[in-house]
Amino acid sequence: MGYFRHLAPGSLEANFHGERCRRRRCG
Repeated sequence: MGYFRHLAPGSLEANFHGERCRRRRCG
């Protein structure tokens, strides 16, 4: 969850990357 550092909490980017990363077992 290091990529969330430079992303705003609840932002579209964070949501998008979070969802994609979650499927790839990144988070």
